[in-house]
Amino acid sequence: MLMLYFLVGTIIGSFLTLVAWRVPRHESIIAPRSHCDNCQHYLDTIDLIPILGFSLNKGRCRYCKEKLSPVLLLGEIVAGSLSVSCFYFSSTKSQLIFSLSLLAFCLCFSLMDLFYHAIHFPTFLIFAIYLSGISFFCSHSTLNWKSALFTASIFYLFSSLTHSFGCGDVDLLVLCALLFGSWRLGQIIVLACSLCLLTYPILYYHKIHQIAFIPYLSMALFILYFWH
Repeated sequence: MLMLYFLVGTIIGSFLTLVAWRVPRHESIIAPRSHCDNCQHYLDTIDLIPILGFSLNKGRCRYCKEKLSPVLLLGEIVAGSLSVSCFYFSSTKSQLIFSLSLLAFCLCFSLMDLFYHAIHFPTFLIFAIYLSGISFFCSHSTLNWKSALFTASIFYLFSSLTHSFGCGDVDLLVLCALLFGSWRLGQIIVLACSLCLLTYPILYYHKIHQIAFIPYLSMALFILYFWH
């Protein structure tokens, strides 16, 4: 059964990768069908099978041999693995719905940040309203409006003065404060910064100077969410 959850998660991850890639470019997620951005050749069914398609083609386009971003494979693996965690750790149906929705949200905007170092705010807003609605009506959790407003006033000001946070990072922090409160937000920030520091030598070695921070915030959020 866990394998089925993993496979479903990889399919969701593949779709979210498409969303994260196309939406900021103002492209439709429906048409045209999936294709190679380099040679524009439409992909066959075998190419679209999550993980397997990437592995069989050795991380390259089967038609023009252009190297594909490893982020594509990473997104599918992470989505599959975390889907299993959602099913395993969720004790109620409402908790499962919320955790899967949170997974889709975090993965989509983590991928956007990795691709463009920015997020598409209208899509973020739709996701945020949806998550807040599920949290309030399904999980019967109180939304922490005061924490969200305080976080917004502090971090948007801090971001505008220091440019150390991107607007997308602050948007996510405000949503975390709204859903989980200030105490959990502080834990998320500390853990995200710690994870970033652990991987910084790797980023420095590969000369990656502009760090996508939303993936670290998302990892910290999921670790603390399941730990709780």
